[in-house]
Amino acid sequence: VASAEQVSSESRPCAADVIGRLLGIGGIGTTDKPPDNISRAWTRLRTHLLGAGDDWHVWVDWYQDRLDGKPANKDLELAKAQIPNEVWEDGPATVNAEIARLIEEYDGTERDEPDDSEIIQEVDTAEETSGSDAAFSPPDPQPAPVRLAVKDGVLRLRTPDARQLADVARDGWAVLREEIADLTAQLGSQNNDLLPRLMRARNALGDTFEDFNAIRFGLAAMTIEQFAQEADNLGMLMPEQAAPLRGIVLQKNLLLRHAPEWADYVTDLEPEIADAETEQDAAKLAAEIARDIAEQYSNAIAPDTAEALDELAAATEVEPTPDNPDGVASPEDRRSWLRAFSEEMRAFAADIVSEGRKLGVKGIAAGSIAVITSVSAKLLGLADKLPVEYAWLKDLVHYVASLVGA
Repeated sequence: VASAEQVSSESRPCAADVIGRLLGIGGIGTTDKPPDNISRAWTRLRTHLLGAGDDWHVWVDWYQDRLDGKPANKDLELAKAQIPNEVWEDGPATVNAEIARLIEEYDGTERDEPDDSEIIQEVDTAEETSGSDAAFSPPDPQPAPVRLAVKDGVLRLRTPDARQLADVARDGWAVLREEIADLTAQLGSQNNDLLPRLMRARNALGDTFEDFNAIRFGLAAMTIEQFAQEADNLGMLMPEQAAPLRGIVLQKNLLLRHAPEWADYVTDLEPEIADAETEQDAAKLAAEIARDIAEQYSNAIAPDTAEALDELAAATEVEPTPDNPDGVASPEDRRSWLRAFSEEMRAFAADIVSEGRKLGVKGIAAGSIAVITSVSAKLLGLADKLPVEYAWLKDLVHYVASLVGA
């Protein structure tokens, strides 16, 4: 770390440019728009830091100001660089508090921390923000096993993006549909463990190649491959059943090799959101909220959409075993459901915002706004449980509360 004497007004902008280049967004303070993946990463990091306490907002605000092109206070920056080493060595809480004090001294500003317990009740800003484009915006969609949108008041699956896949992928898709159908018919009701896995894969393949959802299929295919390995080790299937199952596993690998969105999705899911227990608890609460919505507003969710969401949620409900006494689902199943639920909430939020802009508050008094209102307390609980993924739900609940109170 450079000493205070080495830090000059000329070196600070250069350091900021270096940070920007490392993040792949060009120089900080430029007008270049960061790529979507960088924006998502910054949003998640920002949420995590703000939820951590210990005055991390001083770094978040500094970095956001640089992204927005705002000039730095050179005297303040020099004062930060002159903070004694013993303060830095005392840890983030101490040094962040000192930086907050310096900001107040040099800028004359003090940050007020929001009280999460008052999110629903506090609608003092409703008159200022209701109907404003800046009042609330749902987050950008992240890669998820389902893509959803509210159309004509009903939550529906969206058609996958058009993609250029080789003819071999189309051929492999057709072969897999046939092989899965043949094995399903052969099993009949003999294997209650394998059949649901095959049906998940069949549903993800779709009735036409254009309906093929590579991410949902990849998740289902992983469970089929896991079963196939166990079946081989334990001799669980007759030879005439084991052979086609191995063929399905081989064919799914060939198909997914030609679906780059699957490889990108698996890579995107690798970073840990939280510890396994916290992720599992969040997945359980998200499933509870989704069930509440489905029971209260069954007409607001298309049947195939409800089936897809149920399928993803059910994958996180794992029976305890000696090797897994707490019944924790795999990271892929946990995080895929958490992403799917986020997509469901994002779709309702986008409908509230778009319809509100077109029709005004009265135009959205029912439908999506009623859905969010009915589960607002649980959404706040989920945001507290997993803030890195769901902190934005507090903004959504606050926004809906302002509309209802307007």
